[in-house]
Amino acid sequence: MMLKQFMPQEQTKHILLPLLLWTGMATSLSLWFRPALSVTALLFWGVPAAYLSLRVKRKNVLFAILFSALATFSVGLLIGYLSKANNVWFTQHFLFPFPLYGPVTVDDCIWLSLYIFAVLMAFEATVKHSARSFGNRFYMGLVIVTAIAVVGHAVITLSPPWLSTIPYMYLGFDVLMLGVALALLPRYYPRYRAGIVRAMLYLLPVAFLNEVISLSLGLWYFPSNADLLGRISVFGEGIPFEEAIFFLVTPLVILALYVDFFKDSGNDTPVRR
Repeated sequence: MMLKQFMPQEQTKHILLPLLLWTGMATSLSLWFRPALSVTALLFWGVPAAYLSLRVKRKNVLFAILFSALATFSVGLLIGYLSKANNVWFTQHFLFPFPLYGPVTVDDCIWLSLYIFAVLMAFEATVKHSARSFGNRFYMGLVIVTAIAVVGHAVITLSPPWLSTIPYMYLGFDVLMLGVALALLPRYYPRYRAGIVRAMLYLLPVAFLNEVISLSLGLWYFPSNADLLGRISVFGEGIPFEEAIFFLVTPLVILALYVDFFKDSGNDTPVRR
């Protein structure tokens, strides 16, 4: 009933069903061939994103690619560095085992960029609006993202002792992301409620399967002595509470920032309350 409420029957059949079927195939291929981290990212996120992009205006696809790259190579690199420096999580079994930023590898960036792109395509493919365009908010956001990246890199370069001893670093990141979502979503949620729900209905099950498969194949792991609230046992794999929160909150932040960055040239105006 909930699915029918937020997506027309035709869209449900022609968009979600092929994606859900592909997710099952991606799971089977991953278990059979035991591929590298970046290949698994391509199976779970890259292929679906490419499929969804065929239903999206070309200009919007380009904007989504730009946003994915900006997010990955700014905040993404910093969070990846801090997580490994604080012994929160580690990745392994790389196709491209080259360090890109300290312990952060090329495969790490491929996974994150494809995940962000898939989130955006799941949203764009089921929301009707005109082509997106650059606006003052994009340039303002670009300045803020650049400033965060520069300051973060400067701090990492100085390597203060506290940088690798941040207590409950993953939980702190989740709380920060939740704060950003709560600050931005109320401005856009009334108009995009259906689109956000549609995207989440698809993204959450795929993220769950990707998590279980990746832990099972050892593509990433969480050390037993990591600062975590606890773990949920799923099919014999321990998924941290923080990881579950991450996959619930992060898509909301991605969508909120994306809509804020790129203004819909039609009527994509924040709702005033």
